Amino acid sequence: MTHPALEALTPIRIRGRRKRDPLFTWHAGKRRKAELHQPCSESEPALHNEVTLKTRRMKQLGSRLSSLESLPIEITQYIFILSRNLDLPFASVCLLEKTSNSPHLCTEMTDALMSRVVGHQKDREVYPHDLVTASRLLNSRCMTWALFSSWLRAQSADNDDDASIDFSWSARWSQLKPAPGLLPPRKLLSPPFDDDGVKFLGVFVEHGLDLTLHDPSYVDLAYSGLTKAIEDDCPEMVGLFLDAGLQSNLSLLRIAVADSNCPQLIVQLLVGASHSTRTPLLESNAEETVDFLDPVLWNWAERARDAGNEKGEWLMQLLKDAHRAREDINQ
Repeated sequence: MTHPALEALTPIRIRGRRKRDPLFTWHAGKRRKAELHQPCSESEPALHNEVTLKTRRMKQLGSRLSSLESLPIEITQYIFILSRNLDLPFASVCLLEKTSNSPHLCTEMTDALMSRVVGHQKDREVYPHDLVTASRLLNSRCMTWALFSSWLRAQSADNDDDASIDFSWSARWSQLKPAPGLLPPRKLLSPPFDDDGVKFLGVFVEHGLDLTLHDPSYVDLAYSGLTKAIEDDCPEMVGLFLDAGLQSNLSLLRIAVADSNCPQLIVQLLVGASHSTRTPLLESNAEETVDFLDPVLWNWAERARDAGNEKGEWLMQLLKDAHRAREDINQ
């Protein structure tokens, strides 16, 4: 029997069951397995996520690979060598993975691309495209002194009548007659300066490289490298920069004396190069002459002499001799 007050209320239909077995709920089929909710060790989550993402990426990538990308890695590298196209690895991630980190491939590409810019003769012009491609190869990360010297040794041995003759690296490079527009890698003009970099740059400089006759951006980068070589007390690099056409100026001499504690060999190189009549390509680096009576230089020399530093007296005598030699030349 129903209470009279309840009969006046509007009936409400309640959907579903509040108390039912979990297997009959709507999300039972989507519920993850219980073992997946188990806590993993510290190293397992990262490894599991990495493997899962890599597997998923490979499945997605494999479903849309082109005919070239689906080829075996050996055939892809062989096509890359024949094409001589340095832009091919950047066409896709798959091609980049197949054509990178391979010493054999770097050696083969060096032989294929550099052979087009050597053997220069007056009646044989080098195509600008080949020159640009060879420059890109020299500026790539795979181009190291070990790779370049190995290729240079192999090339010079093939061209020598007597392979037992021990030529210098610059002589080997000159013997190949490289194109005049081929410049050294830009990375050699910036620190850090190590022994391999000195040897690598020396091959181009001793061959007669003059940076001021080519790309102005190389000149600006070289002056920055020269300043850093002075500050790092690297006389070998300072000598190479000056031999490559850079001109000494008062600012560089002040950096060597006042800021770098007057390294004698570097100061001698800068003072000797200041007598050159070569005109710098950039006006920002152009100073016609070095003032050997500059107060900054003489103040440092006098303070060093008074403090018992032998460099003070040595610098004063060097500046006097350089000033006297300039006056004799002008007369």
